[in-house]
Amino acid sequence: MKDICLLLLKAKSEEEVTSVIQSNPNFFAPKNWQPFPDGSYGTIESQGRDPHRALVEKLTNAIDAILLRECSRLGIGPESEEAPNSINKAVEKFFEIDSGDITGISKDKMDRLASQIYLIAENLNNKKGNIYILDKGEGQAPEKFKETFLKFGGNKVKIFFVHGRFGTGSFGVLPNSGDNGYQLIISKKYLPNDNSGEWGWTLIRKRMPEDIYTKSAWYEYITLEGKIPTFAGDDLSEIIRKTIGYSLLDIKDYKHGTIVKLYDYDLVTTSNIDRDLSRILDKFLFAPALPYRVLDAQTKSHVGAGKEQFGNLNRLKKNNNELEGGNKLTIQKAKLGILGVVDIDIYVSKKRGDGKKSFIDSEAISTSKESVFFIRNGQSHGEFDRSFLKNDVGLSYIANDMSVYIDCTNTIPTHFDRVFPPTRDILRNNRYQEEVKANLEYELKNDEGLKQLNMIRKNQIITEEVKKSEDLESFVNDLMEFDPTLKMLIEGAFEISLRGQRGISEKTFEGKKYPTYLKVKDTEINNTGFKNIPINSYVNVVLETDAENNYLIRDENPGGINVSFDGEARSIKLRNGRLTIRLFPTKNSKVGGEGKVLVELTRPFTDSLKADFMYRVTDPIIKETNIAIPPPPPAGKKLNLPQLHSLTEKEWEEAGYDKNNLTELEIEKNLEKSIYLLKAVSVNSDFPFLKIYFQNQRYSNRQIEIMRKQFVNAVYIATLSVHRNFAKENSYPTEKASEIINNVGYVLPYSLFTMQKKVLKELEER
Repeated sequence: MKDICLLLLKAKSEEEVTSVIQSNPNFFAPKNWQPFPDGSYGTIESQGRDPHRALVEKLTNAIDAILLRECSRLGIGPESEEAPNSINKAVEKFFEIDSGDITGISKDKMDRLASQIYLIAENLNNKKGNIYILDKGEGQAPEKFKETFLKFGGNKVKIFFVHGRFGTGSFGVLPNSGDNGYQLIISKKYLPNDNSGEWGWTLIRKRMPEDIYTKSAWYEYITLEGKIPTFAGDDLSEIIRKTIGYSLLDIKDYKHGTIVKLYDYDLVTTSNIDRDLSRILDKFLFAPALPYRVLDAQTKSHVGAGKEQFGNLNRLKKNNNELEGGNKLTIQKAKLGILGVVDIDIYVSKKRGDGKKSFIDSEAISTSKESVFFIRNGQSHGEFDRSFLKNDVGLSYIANDMSVYIDCTNTIPTHFDRVFPPTRDILRNNRYQEEVKANLEYELKNDEGLKQLNMIRKNQIITEEVKKSEDLESFVNDLMEFDPTLKMLIEGAFEISLRGQRGISEKTFEGKKYPTYLKVKDTEINNTGFKNIPINSYVNVVLETDAENNYLIRDENPGGINVSFDGEARSIKLRNGRLTIRLFPTKNSKVGGEGKVLVELTRPFTDSLKADFMYRVTDPIIKETNIAIPPPPPAGKKLNLPQLHSLTEKEWEEAGYDKNNLTELEIEKNLEKSIYLLKAVSVNSDFPFLKIYFQNQRYSNRQIEIMRKQFVNAVYIATLSVHRNFAKENSYPTEKASEIINNVGYVLPYSLFTMQKKVLKELEER
């Protein structure tokens, strides 16, 4: 049995696995294959939508196995009261790491921890390859396979210090494992001070029905007369090294743990596993409890024993010099619908010079498809795309350089399940998700720090704005005189920002590590002695302090905030000396009721700072339902056009835009009108296809400049038309609009210039 197991371990493709099965017909006889329960096929297939997320599930299982091994080593029952009640506490207890934060540990300790878990790729070709996941964790005894590796359902529901508690991690890889769904599992149970016991193993496969028209496929696993096959409990280190064939592999004393092998596994890219796959894993496994290693065994890469992975949270911490303000922005105690009160962490990376992308953009910390992450136990369970930040929130100038994380670890599990299915890859499309999205949009849209950063970036991009706007209006007015039907295109879903808006100072606030004062700086309170809170709404209260911006969220000796108030205190922010708190009255509050609010800013090693004020509950806010329609603007008033920004190749790259795109749109969601407003259009005046067109024509530099301006204006008009088609969509389709406008850009040079030359020539010949 060991020989057959090792043949499967050494197989380089699913064809070789099939050959091993066919060469051993007695062992792999039909009677030895055990099917999974009825209905499991659909469950498995639904868990395998994304091959990379399925690998993340395997890695979290491996990390959990290490934590459970340590629990066993210390003689602690994992479900007992003595067991840690969180992942961070487990890492702190088991590995003596302060607060369970692996960011600051020594290189030697990082190496030792990372060598316990490996993800190894081999035989990479045509976006597929073999994947090994190795861990030196608790492992499983052969008789326990059917209760663990081969079982559906939560084996770890009552264990609070692990990543995975719902039993979904073993099966999501199967739909992505070639045509046959092969998965080899080898495991041996860890026993403290005891190396007895045997290695158990099994092979899972997808079985296709002989009659493909009447029955669906199913998954099954190999047994020997109903029992898991076994072999003697040897050290497998040398076998693993020889099988993988990588001399620097840091594998030794492999006397327990688990080996999983997947064959011809689907991968988005196989050109650079050390970079591309590792970035994807860091993105979805945002804060792993322990580091692990990723290795491309085929290329004999330069990463030695393997590239150490520790998640994007730790990457952002290590590269905080790349962030605006040197740290994240945090909204504490924000209420996001059924998810309850959560913290929102926002990272905005600085722009790099010479047209280089920012750290967040270039390192794929966030992408166009995943920019807002909902995190639970260190793992992303679903995301909003970048268009949410650009179009719904209105942060189009910093969205490419943003990454937002909502920590849902403490959300009530049943409430969490209303928004996220167990597959951990999407959000449900229901009213709960819509409420979460609307609440998050409000929090981000009304964050002064984000609005300020967005305006600073906007001012950096826009030059000679007034002159450009005047030229644009003159151009459009001329066109409308020539063709009045153009007015039908211009009227509607457009608004323009106030041109008189001043730039925002980039002066840096210098706070103190430990604050020395806290006082109320709210105008209403200082003038009247009270803060009035409408019974059906909320108010924001501002206090002043000299604490540095990261005082409440830093890792080392942070401060705390306590609010004593007969209501709810949410959305707490500390920015540039302003401590902002949002106060909500309770459902039992009555109009005219009064009370005191006490705000306490705690300080390590010394007494807290305190400030208090009075509040009064006032009449409800009544929303007007019949709003008078304003009169039409008087004749001759300037057009409400979206701004036009014509950017050169260098300016385009410095803005962080895709060089192959023709436009970038600044969209703003108008909730009252239920419409998306087009605020500005940035046009790539050095659009690659336009440059190619000019290279193949005989025009002077002066002619090219005039024609380039005509091209930009034509793109602008086309963009207005495209936008009108999408202005009333539920979600603005940014990528689709960009694709349409790009296609227009390929045609415009010919319709504007080539056809014009042809028409003029024909007129001359008449």
